[in-house]
Amino acid sequence: MGEIDKKEIFYASIANRKLRVLFWDDGAEGQYKTLFTEIKLGFEKYGWEALILTEKGEAVRLALEENFDAVVLDLLHDSDKKPVGLDMLKEIRLKKPFLPLVIFTIALEMVYVQSGMRGDVSYYLTKPIKSYHDVIRAVEVAIEREKTKEKLIQDRYFSSLGKLAAGVAHFVKNSLWNINSRVQMMLEETNKEDKHYELLQTIKRRCDDTNKFVLSLLQYARRGGISGEKKELNIVEITSDVLRLLDQEIKNASISKDLQVAKGEVKLMGIEFELKEAFLNLIKNAIEAMTSGGKLSIEVVPGDKYLSIKVSDTGVGMSQEVLENLFMPFYTTKVDSIGFGLFDTQRIVQKHGGEIKIKSEEGKGSTFTINIPYKEIEEVANGN
Repeated sequence: MGEIDKKEIFYASIANRKLRVLFWDDGAEGQYKTLFTEIKLGFEKYGWEALILTEKGEAVRLALEENFDAVVLDLLHDSDKKPVGLDMLKEIRLKKPFLPLVIFTIALEMVYVQSGMRGDVSYYLTKPIKSYHDVIRAVEVAIEREKTKEKLIQDRYFSSLGKLAAGVAHFVKNSLWNINSRVQMMLEETNKEDKHYELLQTIKRRCDDTNKFVLSLLQYARRGGISGEKKELNIVEITSDVLRLLDQEIKNASISKDLQVAKGEVKLMGIEFELKEAFLNLIKNAIEAMTSGGKLSIEVVPGDKYLSIKVSDTGVGMSQEVLENLFMPFYTTKVDSIGFGLFDTQRIVQKHGGEIKIKSEEGKGSTFTINIPYKEIEEVANGN
């Protein structure tokens, strides 16, 4: 993308992204063919993809099954002028509450605008337009609106989370203090050569990490962000430590494990107990997904721009509904879970400047990929 094109993008968060946008308009191959040809070519200048469909059912199916950065819908059916776009809007919004949805129509009547607002449309764009740039603007605004909406809803969760954290922290901290003090006494009375000595040390380390997590949870619930000091870490060593910690659970579940890492040390700046907790959550999730045994694969891949850590399992996989709610706090499909682990994992990764991506297929398994940009690593290392 050239400098001129970059200046045409309003939002910096979108400027360097390759967006994928789905269009539905039953006149895209008829009276509006020239318009949609211009939009498609214009999108290509930005490195964006415009998928233009004329069949309603196919458009809804793809919007629900595939990953698009935005969906643009015509309002009125050309043949009977019925507002089928509103029906499509409601159907998609029901299952994808934060997907940017744009209504793109010739209809200016207020009744349609109001109906679109009630259906939670992200942007209402009317034809005719001056150029494809008007569509670019609409998509930009729609994306930013949905990001803001999602943040507001998450803030409500944080409010509930704060009350929960305050309620349990006192009890958990007292229990940890009791366990930790007794483990310390046992360590002092146990010979280092004793086979139980390492087990006691593991219990003590987990008590210390859990205590730090409780403090971090309280601070985060109060909107204070991650607590703790970042330092240089060997991500291979951290991953291996977590695997050792879960070694017995892996054996009990008849799971084979495969750790693939680059030669030498792979270092980054981060908070050790936070990253351990993130990997622990992902690996435990993978173990629990393999109820009849399977294979756990962990891959550490230093790339050009990102350090990637992939955790894969051959378990039951996840449905589209589960994937859409996976990182929401307190969402769970397990009877013995409170639904906080993956939400906290996402929090930790994002605060380290990274992101999590998921690929999952029911009956075949899932892959979680954590990407942490080297830019973040360098900035922390330089004290910025």
